[in-house]
Parts: sequence; structure tokens; C-alpha cells
Amino acid sequence: MEKLYDCSLADAAIMHSDDSRIADTSLISKDLINKVEIKDEDKIYAKDASANTIGISLEDMKKHDSWYMVDGKQCYFKYKPNNMAILNELLCVELSKYLGVPTIEYRIATKQNKIVGLISENFLTHDYDCIKSIYAPRNLIRMIRKILTDYKFECDPITRKQITALILRNFYASLFDRIENSYYGIKNSKIIVPPTHDFESAFLDFTIDGSVDPLFSYTFTPESVKLLMDNNPYFADYVNALKEYNMLVAMSSVEEKYGVVFPNEFVEHYCNYDENKKEFMKTLGF
Repeated sequence: MEKLYDCSLADAAIMHSDDSRIADTSLISKDLINKVEIKDEDKIYAKDASANTIGISLEDMKKHDSWYMVDGKQCYFKYKPNNMAILNELLCVELSKYLGVPTIEYRIATKQNKIVGLISENFLTHDYDCIKSIYAPRNLIRMIRKILTDYKFECDPITRKQITALILRNFYASLFDRIENSYYGIKNSKIIVPPTHDFESAFLDFTIDGSVDPLFSYTFTPESVKLLMDNNPYFADYVNALKEYNMLVAMSSVEEKYGVVFPNEFVEHYCNYDENKKEFMKTLGF
């Protein structure tokens, strides 16, 4: 039975996941490409051996029991028949690429040709250690702050650029659910920004002024913006890139890559969000 609540699209996404605008994935389905049909026989079951090859604990694998072997590669299936969550994820991948932030790549997940979520390749097994940000030691948190705010602090320029771009991406997209599922990498005692992921709660509240990521976090105020402007050699360039970001172009790119469609109400929502966020940025001194 179709349900429609008397509220905005953003409020429906937050409070009413059964609203047909959110739950009926046929609304965003057009001529799907870049998709994967989810099959039970491809499931990777939670065992010690499979957890070790994926690079997570058995406890975490059981908690998020949704791993599949697709085209010979370990993939995580995010069951999320939710239009806002799916489009948020795909748009944040576009935004990440635009800013040069490492990101996973999604494919549309279907069952019986119906969109049921997204699937992505495992990013936890690399030539570096991938560690949950909630376990980051305090000296690493202090080092991240120095990378961001002290141009005299020596570090790899690429790392400084990526971390600067990452906190601005999180801020612009208003990511606020990054506590448990964010990671950092360590190789030869140096920090690495691994492919970022999990953007389903983005683009909802433009007034959010920072990120709750345990490691890559920053709260933007007029004072903290000035601090970065004065002490981070890359900050101003990324701010200007955000000011020039074209949400309509990003939506068109997502439609072309995945064969999905943004319903008119979603187009209006994302364009309004973009306009409001950029106005909000002005109040903070951007």
C-alpha cells in the first residue's frame, strides 16, 4: 500500500523510510547499467577463514553479514532499498572524485531486476594496515590536526591535500554518521587515506558545521575557517572548488553512469541543499 507523508523529502528520509518517495526504488530505476544481481549462491558466510581474507574480525563480519563473491572479487552488499540513501551514496562518490578524495566505487545491487541497494569491492585488504578510526591513538589525532592547521609541519603533500579535501567534503555533504565505519591506513608509520565510503545520510541538513568522524573531524566556525585559510596551503583552493561545484552536473553524471533517474522532487531537494549550504558557508567566513 502506497504511503505518502505530509513532509519534506528530507524529513521523510530521516523519519519515514516507508514513505513511497523513499521506499519505492522503481522511481529511480530507468535503464540500469553498472549493476549486479544479488544471488544467494554468491554469499560469503561468516567464518574465521573468510573474515581473515576480508580483513575484518569475525564479530564484525557477523554484525554486517552481507559479503558476496562477485566476478571473483570480495564485495560488500549494502541492502538499502531507500532512494535517498542510494542517491546520496552515488552523489558523494562523484563529490569525492571531484575533490580528489579516495573513494570506493559502487554498483547498483538488484534482485529480480529491482533495486535493493548498492555493492562495492572490499577495500580493507591492501599493502597497508586498515584500522577503524575509533581506535586511533591520541598522538595520531594530534598529528592530523597539525597536518590541517600547521603548514610548517612536514608531511606528504598528497596526504595533506586529501585530508583537507576530506574534511571539506564531509562538511559540504553534512555527513554526521561516520563514527563506527570510518577507517585510516598506516604504512611504514605514515598515515594513508583509504577509499572512503558510507554516505547514505548525506545532503539532509545543510546547517551541520562539521563531521563526527573520530579521526578526520573538524568543526567550522569563522575562527576555525580563518585558521585554515592562514595555515593550510591547500584549503582556499578546495573551498573555491566547492563554491564552483555544480550539483546538476553531478546528478547528470550519476544518471549516465548507473542508468538511474532523479525524480523532480529529488532534483529540487539537492539543488536547494546546494544553494543553502553555500549560503551557510558564507556565514562561516568561507
